[in-house]
Amino acid sequence: MFVLNKECCYLIWKFVGNKAIFLNKELIQILNLKRALFIKNPLRIYYKLAKFKEFHHHSKHINFGKVSRPSIVVEKNIKFIDLSGSIPFGKIISGNKILPSDQLHSIVVPEKMKVDIGGNRFFNYKFKIYYWEIFSMFCKKKDVKRAKIYQMLFPSKNFQKTNILNVF
Repeated sequence: MFVLNKECCYLIWKFVGNKAIFLNKELIQILNLKRALFIKNPLRIYYKLAKFKEFHHHSKHINFGKVSRPSIVVEKNIKFIDLSGSIPFGKIISGNKILPSDQLHSIVVPEKMKVDIGGNRFFNYKFKIYYWEIFSMFCKKKDVKRAKIYQMLFPSKNFQKTNILNVF
């Protein structure tokens, strides 16, 4: 029986994915070493958030609430998160842009916040709702190869729905 060496199996694994594990038993050892490298030197993902603010007016006398169009502000600072293998990041779309997984999205995006403005004697209530979305998520150009290997080592099953904002 012909057995391929470990390096050749690793190159095949890069193109094929997890179905290539059956080529050689020693390939699993190489993949475990690659996973350990990501624990020592984590992959850094950069992102920007967009903050949405909506004003709501609600009256007890009228059965409908008035909702205004949200205002959008993109945060100036670029934040980052280091991934060491516990969280799958999603998949690379084009170049260095990333479509985040549901797990990464829930960690990066803060929860909605409701702020009461107040009411009056006619039971008219006003409040603001703040919520955030990912404006852009990317990795550096030099880390694209590492990101592709990370994507294959720690695959994600559920992706965040495509966001219009994540195109820049």
